[in-house]
Amino acid sequence: MTRRSASVLITAALTGASGAGHASHLADVPGRWLLHHGGRVSCVLSFSGAPDIPHGTVAAMGFCPQMLLGLPRGRLDAGRVVISNRHGRKMADLAVGRDRLNGQTDTGEAIFLER
Repeated sequence: MTRRSASVLITAALTGASGAGHASHLADVPGRWLLHHGGRVSCVLSFSGAPDIPHGTVAAMGFCPQMLLGLPRGRLDAGRVVISNRHGRKMADLAVGRDRLNGQTDTGEAIFLER
């Protein structure tokens, strides 16, 4: 995939246009999100970056799950947000939805984030 193609896909994911026809009204992923884990709001995750940059860091504030405390990184990958540790191991995979990120951790636990 060329750099231009990747840029177009990332822009489409951030603005809500997707090849599968799923609409998202998220202007961008960077910013603060409430993490719902285990049936309750457990903490705030703050994604760094700008709408045209497909990667950044994730800062955990509050009582986040242990896996999110080691300065994880976030990246956009084909309309999904992937959170990985400093060594690149995927910890969570989230689908971009309407003002919400839905997915699961690498251990299979359901999580979602909302503004």
